[in-house]
Amino acid sequence: MFLRYRTKYEIEKLQHEDGFVMLCHSLRKLAPHINSPTDLINCLKTLMMCEVDSESRVILTLISQLKAKVNDLSLRNISYLEVRLFNSKFPLRIADSVIIGTKY
Repeated sequence: MFLRYRTKYEIEKLQHEDGFVMLCHSLRKLAPHINSPTDLINCLKTLMMCEVDSESRVILTLISQLKAKVNDLSLRNISYLEVRLFNSKFPLRIADSVIIGTKY
């Protein structure tokens, strides 16, 4: 039998788990101290796979940190962000601001 998830949680249930909520709160507080743009992108990827709301504080904090480090992004990271943000549920104003590096 093929399992869709690699954990015992389904996406809908995961978002309401106390541990996941605490993880998101911790990540929001720690995001300004993450120096690597790649680590920020990996956090963003994980939250997007968990279908965290694009208007949530943790997502907006990660995007804000990525905007501050836009000059440190590799071409590969920029390409990934462009494809991923424009093809997702992110509001276009947020996706544009990350790629262009402006304030939304």
